[in-house]
Amino acid sequence: MTVMPSERETSVSVTPTTAGGNAMGSTYMTGFVDQVYIAIAVGTNTTDLHVKITTSSTSKVIFTVKEPSTAGGYYKPRVAADLGGTTAVQTVHPTSQAVPISLYQERMQVRIPASTSLLTTHVVSATLRINPLY
Repeated sequence: MTVMPSERETSVSVTPTTAGGNAMGSTYMTGFVDQVYIAIAVGTNTTDLHVKITTSSTSKVIFTVKEPSTAGGYYKPRVAADLGGTTAVQTVHPTSQAVPISLYQERMQVRIPASTSLLTTHVVSATLRINPLY
């Protein structure tokens, strides 16, 4: 009998320039997003540093953070539940509960938008952890 791991993760580092930067994780992930870890590897931060974690195929935003910590931080991204509706109006779920984000055969894409204050010393490390049991 094969036991599936309860969690899987993929990590990537991005070294941005003033033109921004991006990198893609090497592992295709299927499951629910459990945690995102983001850290900047420099003593002085910049107020213009935005880090976006997106899907590789459709560039849907999973999580975004402004000015990540040099000590690193763990985040548990969720989305608001809805009942569908039209493209003009989404029907909000009555419980207003936040629900986990699911991925199906997606790689993590880390995107850093362009900024004149970004330096090559602003190396960003990101890890996406998913729970494949769904």
